[in-house]
Amino acid sequence: MPFFIQNKKYFLIGSVVLVAILFYFFKQSSTEHTTPLEPIEQLSTTSNEQVLSKTSESTTQTSIQTTIAVDVKGAVKNPGVYTVNAEDRVYDAIIAAGGYKNNADSKTINHAAHVQDEMVIYVPKRGEEIETPTVAITSQSTEPQSSTTAVNINTADEAGLQTINGIGPAKAKTIIQYRTENGPFQSIDDLKKVSGFGDKTVERLRPLVTVQ
Repeated sequence: MPFFIQNKKYFLIGSVVLVAILFYFFKQSSTEHTTPLEPIEQLSTTSNEQVLSKTSESTTQTSIQTTIAVDVKGAVKNPGVYTVNAEDRVYDAIIAAGGYKNNADSKTINHAAHVQDEMVIYVPKRGEEIETPTVAITSQSTEPQSSTTAVNINTADEAGLQTINGIGPAKAKTIIQYRTENGPFQSIDDLKKVSGFGDKTVERLRPLVTVQ
């Protein structure tokens, strides 16, 4: 009897074992070189969260950069501090404050001027004396003015008083006359006792003058 037939059983067993060994090594090799993939659902969620986060940051940054605060005072219907767009004009800020009162004098206001952060827009009444149009729209600084930049209304002469925005020859003379007749000013509020100086005028002059 031929050798193959006599040992057929052993050949079959050996073949099965060989196939099993080859299959095992092939599977191990495939497992080692395969990188596990992140689930599609997780990738999609992570990507969406990143996009939303960047969009939110961009929107917040844009909002911070394009809004400013202005203070609208004087003859407007609703005086106060308003948040407006940086591209807005003085006209827009006045509209935000409710518009002009019936006694407002808008001739000194430049409606086309661009607003600025911390700007003060003062609308005078008709007949209110304003020496220069620029005092109607001023920009306030957050830093307090030092006494060296303020004019002492107790010691300044007529020429010195006229260096103050809003003080012309007529008002300078009335200040000196009051000082001569009543003695030195005890406080800036004493200016209200001088003819031609109302509450609004004194408030505009407060950071520009001193009594010490």
